Amino acid sequence: MKQDNIGDAISSLEKVCEFDPSDDTAFNNLGLMYFKNKDYPKAIDAYEKSLFLDKTKTHRYLNLAIVLVEARELEKAAEVLEKSLKISPKKEACDILTDIYTKLGEEDKAKRTLKRLLEIDPENKEAKRAMAKNGGS
Repeated sequence: MKQDNIGDAISSLEKVCEFDPSDDTAFNNLGLMYFKNKDYPKAIDAYEKSLFLDKTKTHRYLNLAIVLVEARELEKAAEVLEKSLKISPKKEACDILTDIYTKLGEEDKAKRTLKRLLEIDPENKEAKRAMAKNGGS
């Protein structure tokens, strides 16, 4: 999407959110547009509002976590993904969370998350290799 189109989308979505502050989908989409525009603080705010309005949509936790990683807020991203995994275990959340814990030097948590990933996706070759590299089960 071109930069001017992103700006138009942001403007339209801001108006929708102002008109209907209970529109969780509009806040989610606004977060995406801010993210594409690399305005991470506003993206984080929009995703948090979206989750405040509807905590059941796990892809929104993933969206927020991705922005938090880009903003170098790894601890907060890990918290968001842990919440997401309690609602619904997803491979993508485990992948990102494992990477975050590895970057933070929290190898025990990374290993625990790899185990969760293998419960979700038992044939995941990357997770199997990582487990073997880090000392197995």
